[in-house]
Amino acid sequence: MLRVVYHKSAESALKYFSEGLKREDYYSEGQEIAGKWHGRAAGLLGIDGHVTREAFAALVGNRHPVTGKKLTPRTNAERIVGCELNFNAPKGLSVLYSLTQDKEILTAFRESVSEAMAELENRTATA
Repeated sequence: MLRVVYHKSAESALKYFSEGLKREDYYSEGQEIAGKWHGRAAGLLGIDGHVTREAFAALVGNRHPVTGKKLTPRTNAERIVGCELNFNAPKGLSVLYSLTQDKEILTAFRESVSEAMAELENRTATA
């Protein structure tokens, strides 16, 4: 399943990062996989690995996460500051993995997410 979250302000994005993502519910049971940077923009910005609050805060604040320099000339208060993609395995797949601990299931899921993200990136545009 894919859940898309549009962040419409830096403040709401940071609140979501700090409060929404730290919450553990019965679905994750402490097994949540940390967010990772992906795509061409991450490469251009020189960020990789796990998403940190500091780098996320810089990006939604229109700042380069490494240099701190402004990314665009203007910073409008009411804007879409980012689009977050959350991929979740179907319940049946999660149950199968839980029962078997077969690493190939996890690998296949991660590969499918990477392929989907690459396709979405290729089709992404701004208005």
